[in-house]
Amino acid sequence: MVRGRNQTQSRLESAPDDLELANRFWTAISGAFGYDVRDGKRVIDTFRTCALKSDAGLASLISAFRQLADDSGEFPRTALFDPPLENLLRFATRDSGHPLCQDASWILGFIDTDD
Repeated sequence: MVRGRNQTQSRLESAPDDLELANRFWTAISGAFGYDVRDGKRVIDTFRTCALKSDAGLASLISAFRQLADDSGEFPRTALFDPPLENLLRFATRDSGHPLCQDASWILGFIDTDD
């Protein structure tokens, strides 16, 4: 099983915008091997490129952060978000009709108040 996770990670490193691979990798590291190695940095490493490419990728990034917060109590932190990703979140909140408006606001609520 670890070998399969490592192969998925290697493939994801070669194709960081492959959302299906990113979702598979996120699932693989969530405890399927007896321990959960997910953290905020891994959310960014796994989904950043996908999020910048599509709304579906952004939705997966946000979903991963929500899962992480629910499962471990770790919330988004400013240090994890580079300007392009932060700008993408802010853009999504500008239009109240954007399907990810409220979810993007949830993340910004943490990074805007992070010290």
